[in-house]
Amino acid sequence: MKTAAIGELLFDRFPGLDRLGGAPGNVAAMLAQFGAESRLVTAVGKDELGKRAVREIAALGVDTGWIQYNSHPTGEVLVTLDAAGKASYRFAPDSAWDHLNLTPELEALAATLDAVCFGSLGQRGASAETIRKFVASTVPGCLRVFDVNLRAPWYTPEIIKESIKMANILKLNDEELPILARICGIAPEKLIPALLADNIELVALSRGPEGADLCSRTEFNHEPAAPLERRVDTVGAGDSFTAVLITGLLKKLPLAVINRHANLVATYVCSQHGATPQLPADLTVIR
Repeated sequence: MKTAAIGELLFDRFPGLDRLGGAPGNVAAMLAQFGAESRLVTAVGKDELGKRAVREIAALGVDTGWIQYNSHPTGEVLVTLDAAGKASYRFAPDSAWDHLNLTPELEALAATLDAVCFGSLGQRGASAETIRKFVASTVPGCLRVFDVNLRAPWYTPEIIKESIKMANILKLNDEELPILARICGIAPEKLIPALLADNIELVALSRGPEGADLCSRTEFNHEPAAPLERRVDTVGAGDSFTAVLITGLLKKLPLAVINRHANLVATYVCSQHGATPQLPADLTVIR
Protein backbone atom coordinates (compact mmCIF):
# COMPACT_ATOMS: atom_id res chain seq x y z
CA MET A 1 0.00 0.00 0.00
CA LYS A 2 1.71 3.16 -1.21
CA THR A 3 0.16 6.13 0.54
CA ALA A 4 0.82 9.80 1.14
CA ALA A 5 -0.76 12.54 3.20
CA ILE A 6 -0.17 16.14 2.13
CA GLY A 7 -0.64 19.34 4.11
CA GLU A 8 0.18 20.61 7.57
CA LEU A 9 2.64 19.31 10.15
CA LEU A 10 2.74 21.21 13.42
CA PHE A 11 2.92 20.96 17.17
CA ASP A 12 -0.25 20.83 19.26
CA ARG A 13 0.31 23.07 22.28
CA PHE A 14 -1.74 21.66 25.15
CA PRO A 15 -1.75 23.24 28.61
CA GLY A 16 1.54 22.09 30.12
CA LEU A 17 2.77 19.98 27.19
CA ASP A 18 3.09 19.84 23.42
CA ARG A 19 2.76 16.99 20.94
CA LEU A 20 3.31 16.52 17.24
CA GLY A 21 0.12 16.97 15.25
CA GLY A 22 -1.58 18.24 12.12
CA ALA A 23 -4.18 16.06 10.43
CA PRO A 24 -2.02 14.86 7.49
CA GLY A 25 0.81 13.99 9.87
CA ASN A 26 -1.60 12.13 12.13
CA VAL A 27 -3.07 10.16 9.23
CA ALA A 28 0.40 9.31 7.91
CA ALA A 29 1.54 8.09 11.33
CA MET A 30 -1.52 5.89 11.76
CA LEU A 31 -1.22 4.49 8.23
CA ALA A 32 2.31 3.39 9.11
CA GLN A 33 0.94 1.49 12.11
CA PHE A 34 -1.39 -0.38 9.73
CA GLY A 35 1.54 -1.46 7.58
CA ALA A 36 1.31 1.05 4.75
CA GLU A 37 4.28 2.61 2.98
CA SER A 38 3.42 5.96 4.47
CA ARG A 39 4.81 9.27 3.23
CA LEU A 40 4.18 12.79 4.48
CA VAL A 41 4.40 15.72 2.08
CA THR A 42 4.75 18.92 4.09
CA ALA A 43 7.16 21.68 5.07
CA VAL A 44 8.82 22.68 8.33
CA GLY A 45 11.02 25.59 9.29
CA LYS A 46 14.80 25.66 9.49
CA ASP A 47 14.46 25.84 13.24
CA GLU A 48 14.83 23.49 16.19
CA LEU A 49 11.10 22.81 16.21
CA GLY A 50 11.29 21.72 12.57
CA LYS A 51 14.16 19.35 13.27
CA ARG A 52 12.21 17.91 16.18
CA ALA A 53 9.09 17.46 14.04
CA VAL A 54 10.99 15.47 11.43
CA ARG A 55 12.64 13.29 14.09
CA GLU A 56 9.34 12.53 15.78
CA ILE A 57 7.35 11.76 12.63
CA ALA A 58 10.19 9.52 11.40
CA ALA A 59 10.10 7.64 14.71
CA LEU A 60 6.44 6.89 13.98
CA GLY A 61 7.40 5.01 10.81
CA VAL A 62 6.65 7.74 8.28
CA ASP A 63 8.91 8.36 5.27
CA THR A 64 10.23 11.91 5.82
CA GLY A 65 12.09 12.18 2.53
CA TRP A 66 9.31 14.40 1.14
CA ILE A 67 9.38 17.02 3.89
CA GLN A 68 10.66 20.41 2.72
CA TYR A 69 12.48 23.04 4.77
CA ASN A 70 11.93 26.77 4.33
CA SER A 71 12.51 30.08 6.11
CA HIS A 72 9.07 30.22 7.75
CA PRO A 73 8.49 29.00 11.31
CA THR A 74 7.40 25.43 11.97
CA GLY A 75 3.66 25.29 12.56
CA GLU A 76 2.07 25.47 15.97
CA VAL A 77 -1.51 25.41 17.26
CA LEU A 78 -2.85 26.24 20.69
CA VAL A 79 -5.25 23.48 21.78
CA THR A 80 -7.87 23.99 24.47
CA LEU A 81 -10.09 21.22 25.80
CA ASP A 82 -13.60 21.52 27.21
CA ALA A 83 -14.96 19.46 30.10
CA ALA A 84 -15.72 16.56 27.74
CA GLY A 85 -12.22 16.56 26.24
CA LYS A 86 -13.39 18.10 22.95
CA ALA A 87 -10.68 20.24 21.40
CA SER A 88 -10.70 23.70 19.89
CA TYR A 89 -7.74 25.13 17.99
CA ARG A 90 -5.97 28.43 17.39
CA PHE A 91 -3.44 28.12 14.56
CA ALA A 92 -0.35 30.25 14.08
CA PRO A 93 -0.57 32.13 10.75
CA ASP A 94 1.89 31.91 7.86
CA SER A 95 3.73 28.77 8.92
CA ALA A 96 6.23 26.65 7.00
CA TRP A 97 3.51 24.26 5.83
CA ASP A 98 1.76 27.18 4.11
CA HIS A 99 4.68 27.34 1.64
CA LEU A 100 4.93 23.87 0.14
CA ASN A 101 6.56 23.87 -3.31
CA LEU A 102 5.63 21.52 -6.12
CA THR A 103 8.68 19.76 -7.58
CA PRO A 104 9.05 17.22 -10.41
CA GLU A 105 9.91 14.67 -7.73
CA LEU A 106 6.61 15.29 -5.96
CA GLU A 107 4.65 14.95 -9.18
CA ALA A 108 6.46 11.68 -9.90
CA LEU A 109 5.65 10.44 -6.38
CA ALA A 110 1.97 11.22 -6.84
CA ALA A 111 1.83 9.00 -9.92
CA THR A 112 2.97 5.99 -7.86
CA LEU A 113 0.39 6.22 -5.07
CA ASP A 114 -2.47 3.92 -4.21
CA ALA A 115 -4.00 6.57 -1.91
CA VAL A 116 -3.52 10.23 -1.06
CA CYS A 117 -5.16 12.11 1.81
CA PHE A 118 -5.58 15.89 1.92
CA GLY A 119 -7.70 18.39 3.83
CA SER A 120 -8.92 21.97 3.80
CA LEU A 121 -6.55 23.56 6.32
CA GLY A 122 -3.41 22.90 4.27
CA GLN A 123 -4.96 24.92 1.45
CA ARG A 124 -5.43 28.14 3.43
CA GLY A 125 -2.34 29.74 1.82
CA ALA A 126 0.23 29.33 -0.94
CA SER A 127 0.33 25.54 -0.53
CA ALA A 128 -3.14 25.22 -2.06
CA GLU A 129 -1.85 25.13 -5.64
CA THR A 130 0.80 22.54 -4.78
CA ILE A 131 -1.71 20.29 -3.01
CA ARG A 132 -4.16 20.48 -5.90
CA LYS A 133 -1.54 19.74 -8.55
CA PHE A 134 -0.15 16.88 -6.45
CA VAL A 135 -3.59 15.27 -6.16
CA ALA A 136 -4.22 15.86 -9.86
CA SER A 137 -0.99 14.00 -10.65
CA THR A 138 -2.28 10.73 -9.18
CA VAL A 139 -3.33 7.96 -11.54
CA PRO A 140 -6.86 6.64 -12.15
CA GLY A 141 -7.76 4.18 -9.41
CA CYS A 142 -5.87 6.07 -6.72
CA LEU A 143 -7.97 6.81 -3.63
CA ARG A 144 -8.12 10.60 -3.39
CA VAL A 145 -9.40 11.14 0.14
CA PHE A 146 -10.64 14.59 1.12
CA ASP A 147 -10.68 14.61 4.93
CA VAL A 148 -12.61 17.85 5.32
CA ASN A 149 -11.29 18.80 8.77
CA LEU A 150 -12.77 22.33 8.89
CA ARG A 151 -10.86 24.76 11.09
CA ALA A 152 -12.48 28.21 11.18
CA PRO A 153 -11.62 30.72 9.85
CA TRP A 154 -9.17 28.85 7.59
CA TYR A 155 -11.49 27.63 4.84
CA THR A 156 -13.50 29.16 2.03
CA PRO A 157 -16.29 27.92 -0.25
CA GLU A 158 -13.74 27.79 -3.08
CA ILE A 159 -11.43 25.50 -1.08
CA ILE A 160 -14.29 23.16 -0.22
CA LYS A 161 -15.77 23.02 -3.73
CA GLU A 162 -12.40 22.46 -5.42
CA SER A 163 -11.47 19.76 -2.91
CA ILE A 164 -14.71 17.87 -3.47
CA LYS A 165 -14.09 17.98 -7.22
CA MET A 166 -10.60 16.48 -6.75
CA ALA A 167 -11.68 13.67 -4.45
CA ASN A 168 -13.34 10.31 -4.89
CA ILE A 169 -13.61 9.59 -1.13
CA LEU A 170 -15.00 12.13 1.35
CA LYS A 171 -14.56 12.01 5.14
CA LEU A 172 -16.45 14.49 7.34
CA ASN A 173 -18.18 14.68 10.70
CA ASP A 174 -21.73 15.56 11.70
CA GLU A 175 -20.80 19.16 12.55
CA GLU A 176 -19.21 19.68 9.13
CA LEU A 177 -22.07 18.20 7.10
CA PRO A 178 -24.46 21.21 7.37
CA ILE A 179 -21.58 23.59 6.59
CA LEU A 180 -20.72 21.69 3.40
CA ALA A 181 -24.41 21.51 2.52
CA ARG A 182 -24.73 25.28 2.83
CA ILE A 183 -21.59 25.83 0.72
CA CYS A 184 -22.92 23.45 -1.95
CA GLY A 185 -26.37 25.08 -1.87
CA ILE A 186 -28.23 21.90 -0.96
CA ALA A 187 -30.28 20.65 1.99
CA PRO A 188 -28.17 18.70 4.53
CA GLU A 189 -30.22 15.52 4.12
CA LYS A 190 -29.63 15.64 0.35
CA LEU A 191 -25.88 16.32 0.43
CA ILE A 192 -24.56 12.76 0.61
CA PRO A 193 -26.87 11.39 -2.13
CA ALA A 194 -25.90 14.34 -4.35
CA LEU A 195 -22.17 13.74 -3.80
CA LEU A 196 -22.55 10.02 -4.55
CA ALA A 197 -24.43 10.85 -7.74
CA ASP A 198 -21.42 12.86 -8.94
CA ASN A 199 -17.70 12.05 -8.54
CA ILE A 200 -17.61 10.88 -4.91
CA GLU A 201 -17.67 7.09 -4.59
CA LEU A 202 -17.88 6.80 -0.80
CA VAL A 203 -18.72 9.16 2.07
CA ALA A 204 -17.59 8.48 5.64
CA LEU A 205 -19.63 10.43 8.18
CA SER A 206 -18.38 10.24 11.76
CA ARG A 207 -20.93 11.07 14.45
CA GLY A 208 -18.83 11.15 17.62
CA PRO A 209 -20.57 9.19 20.41
CA GLU A 210 -23.24 8.06 17.93
CA GLY A 211 -20.75 6.11 15.82
CA ALA A 212 -20.26 6.48 12.08
CA ASP A 213 -21.87 5.90 8.68
CA LEU A 214 -20.16 4.63 5.53
CA CYS A 215 -22.19 5.37 2.41
CA SER A 216 -21.29 4.14 -1.07
CA ARG A 217 -23.38 4.15 -4.22
CA THR A 218 -24.58 0.63 -3.47
CA GLU A 219 -24.29 0.19 0.29
CA PHE A 220 -24.96 1.88 3.62
CA ASN A 221 -23.38 0.81 6.89
CA HIS A 222 -23.86 2.30 10.34
CA GLU A 223 -21.66 1.32 13.27
CA PRO A 224 -22.35 2.42 16.86
CA ALA A 225 -19.47 3.99 18.74
CA ALA A 226 -17.32 1.61 20.74
CA PRO A 227 -17.63 1.89 24.55
CA LEU A 228 -15.29 4.47 26.07
CA GLU A 229 -14.35 4.06 29.72
CA ARG A 230 -12.02 7.04 29.99
CA ARG A 231 -11.93 10.01 27.63
CA VAL A 232 -8.71 12.02 27.69
CA ASP A 233 -9.21 14.12 24.56
CA THR A 234 -10.62 13.81 21.04
CA VAL A 235 -7.49 15.06 19.25
CA GLY A 236 -6.60 12.75 16.37
CA ALA A 237 -9.64 10.49 16.69
CA GLY A 238 -11.01 11.50 13.29
CA ASP A 239 -7.56 11.16 11.71
CA SER A 240 -7.22 7.61 13.03
CA PHE A 241 -10.66 6.82 11.58
CA THR A 242 -9.46 8.12 8.21
CA ALA A 243 -6.35 5.93 8.37
CA VAL A 244 -8.44 2.81 9.01
CA LEU A 245 -10.80 3.82 6.20
CA ILE A 246 -7.93 4.15 3.70
CA THR A 247 -6.32 0.88 4.79
CA GLY A 248 -9.58 -1.04 4.66
CA LEU A 249 -10.54 0.29 1.25
CA LEU A 250 -7.12 -0.53 -0.20
CA LYS A 251 -7.48 -4.06 1.17
CA LYS A 252 -11.01 -4.22 -0.29
CA LEU A 253 -12.52 -5.17 3.07
CA PRO A 254 -16.30 -5.05 3.65
CA LEU A 255 -17.61 -1.67 4.78
CA ALA A 256 -18.98 -3.18 7.98
CA VAL A 257 -15.54 -4.49 8.92
CA ILE A 258 -13.88 -1.16 8.13
CA ASN A 259 -16.44 0.87 10.06
CA ARG A 260 -16.33 -1.34 13.13
CA HIS A 261 -12.55 -1.22 13.33
CA ALA A 262 -12.39 2.51 12.62
CA ASN A 263 -14.71 3.12 15.56
CA LEU A 264 -12.60 0.92 17.82
CA VAL A 265 -9.39 2.72 16.89
CA ALA A 266 -10.92 6.19 17.20
CA THR A 267 -12.26 5.30 20.63
CA TYR A 268 -8.85 4.09 21.72
CA VAL A 269 -7.24 7.33 20.54
CA CYS A 270 -9.77 9.28 22.64
CA SER A 271 -8.56 7.38 25.70
CA GLN A 272 -4.94 8.45 25.19
CA HIS A 273 -2.98 11.71 25.27
CA GLY A 274 -2.13 13.12 21.83
CA ALA A 275 -3.18 12.26 18.31
CA THR A 276 -0.84 9.37 17.44
CA PRO A 277 -0.54 6.93 20.36
CA GLN A 278 1.03 3.54 19.79
CA LEU A 279 -1.87 1.19 19.13
CA PRO A 280 -2.17 -2.21 20.83
CA ALA A 281 -1.11 -4.96 18.46
CA ASP A 282 -4.65 -6.27 18.02
CA LEU A 283 -5.83 -2.88 16.76
CA THR A 284 -3.19 -2.66 14.03
CA VAL A 285 -4.91 -5.48 12.10
CA ILE A 286 -8.33 -4.77 10.63
CA ARG A 287 -10.63 -7.75 10.98
